[in-house]
Amino acid sequence: MLFFDLDDTLVDDSGAAAAAVRALYVAYRDRIQDSLEAFTNRWRLAGRVAFTAYLEGHVSYREQGRARVRTAFGCPLSDVEAEAIFEAYLDYYDANLRLFPDVKPLLKALGDRPLGIITNGAPERQQAKLVRVGLQGRFDPVVTAGEVSIRKPEARLFHVACARAGVALAETIHVGNNVAHDAQAARAAGLRGVWLNRNGATSDPPFAPQIRDLRELTRLL
Repeated sequence: MLFFDLDDTLVDDSGAAAAAVRALYVAYRDRIQDSLEAFTNRWRLAGRVAFTAYLEGHVSYREQGRARVRTAFGCPLSDVEAEAIFEAYLDYYDANLRLFPDVKPLLKALGDRPLGIITNGAPERQQAKLVRVGLQGRFDPVVTAGEVSIRKPEARLFHVACARAGVALAETIHVGNNVAHDAQAARAAGLRGVWLNRNGATSDPPFAPQIRDLRELTRLL
């Protein structure tokens, strides 16, 4: 069984998010006093704080979205206003979401091998991303932190995914772009972790196995 992370492993989450923030900045320029760089930094920080609160079960996904908007914009906004801005951001994000170019060649090479996803995301959003990029139905199960209130790098999330797939931990591989939350965490949970290191980063301690391109995964199977 092969599990994958989703964001920045299969889909270019960082690229879509950056494009969405730029579009949001242009659309609401009259309400934002800072530079694009300052606004982007504030949006990212607000997002980390708000999404962590969501993953910990303190707020709903929509509530975390409104909180992110209010913090990033730094001005009073009603629920309706904040919701509309967050919806605009999601629309911009979806319009810019792309698969990495190595994904489809890998899936073709894997044939009908069973595949799943383990992701620190919201269930509805992660499923919508798979539909957006044409991968709906190819991964089963899709296990999200927002659904089970457990997040990587906690071992329990990997255990839940393997239980749903009906596979043994030692017979399962998890591939992801985050060395700590994906590769090392999977290994600590009893799976085989593979680090997708697209940019040639380093880790301390060094981690192996790692790949630069998803197509390299076939040589490890």
